[in-house]
Amino acid sequence: MATKAFDTLEFIFVCVLGATIPLSVSAPLIAMAFLLILMILRAIFLRDVDFEVLPFLWPLLAFIGVSVISYFFSQNESSWQTIIPREFLVYLLLFAALKTYKQARWVVVLTITSAVVASIVGVFQYFGAFGFSNVSADGRIQGLVDTNTLAGILAMLLPMVISFAISAHSTRDRVIVIIAACFMSTALVFTYTRGAWFGAVAGILLVVALSNWKFIPAILAVVFLVLAVQPKVYNRFVSGFGILGNEERVELYKNSVDLLRQYPVFGIGPGAFRKVFYEKYFSPNKHRHAHNIFLNIAVERGVVAAGIFVWLLVSIALYLFRTYEFAAGEEKTVLLGILSGLADFVVHGMVDNTFADETGYILFLLLAVAVLINKKMVEREENS
Repeated sequence: MATKAFDTLEFIFVCVLGATIPLSVSAPLIAMAFLLILMILRAIFLRDVDFEVLPFLWPLLAFIGVSVISYFFSQNESSWQTIIPREFLVYLLLFAALKTYKQARWVVVLTITSAVVASIVGVFQYFGAFGFSNVSADGRIQGLVDTNTLAGILAMLLPMVISFAISAHSTRDRVIVIIAACFMSTALVFTYTRGAWFGAVAGILLVVALSNWKFIPAILAVVFLVLAVQPKVYNRFVSGFGILGNEERVELYKNSVDLLRQYPVFGIGPGAFRKVFYEKYFSPNKHRHAHNIFLNIAVERGVVAAGIFVWLLVSIALYLFRTYEFAAGEEKTVLLGILSGLADFVVHGMVDNTFADETGYILFLLLAVAVLINKKMVEREENS
């Protein structure tokens, strides 16, 4: 009876977590807090929480360990709240809470549905439909969360939606998924977030290459069509390939590397980038990070932490590829979407900090889903 009650409550809050990531900043944190409390209570009273079989346990622990050392040995005032990345907590909580593939499927559907809702709201606001009008000062979609956050979420989920569209078994399902993809793509385009564009294209191309490469010309044709009919989008896209117009970003990278040379071992401390950077360097924009996940981790936590993070990402990629090769049906489609999400995470992360807040939540939520799929595949193999 108690086990069933815990299972039900955990599933409810996992659904709330997945459904609110694209819609709110505070709601996912509240859901995570309740899940953490439930996990602790479950460990105390039921004693059935087992993390010994948690995939990627060693790189996760190593990263946290190095972060703890960085916090205590850095010479700057850093943030203890960022020692353990919340993205890791999302993965841990979902690993403990999800019990069946049906539950995981619900979480994925709810997360994508919420992203579509956020896209529709953003598009309506951008074009002033139905009397709604909410555009940022620089002419970008505002949406329900920060513009860059929305872009990161859409770029990570859009390849999975494309994967569902390609593999749909009925015309009705394919039409519904394509409509969802159109709203998500439109919202993503008008965020004018170049890194998210590059990441989404990389993820979509991976989906098409592994499922049906004949769609690649069609995907590229859509990209070129958007660039041709939207001069502002074209100019923004082209500006991502040169130094001209990106002088501040180049200076940010140079100064971040200089900061890394000063603190190579322990870094400046977790979460200390904004404070320490602007004590030493001038920049008109108060950037919260180094606009590169690997450089940012190295600057804040040291080169060892950056190396461990690469180890983690490589381990995740190999795990997803192996699981994808042996999967079939809908599970294979979902895994392909998760794999493409990882591709987006890395590509987008080369020019932004995707290992932050809601964008990172999505990746590690999907990773927990992939682990559950792998677990069920192994169980089926053993029982056959």
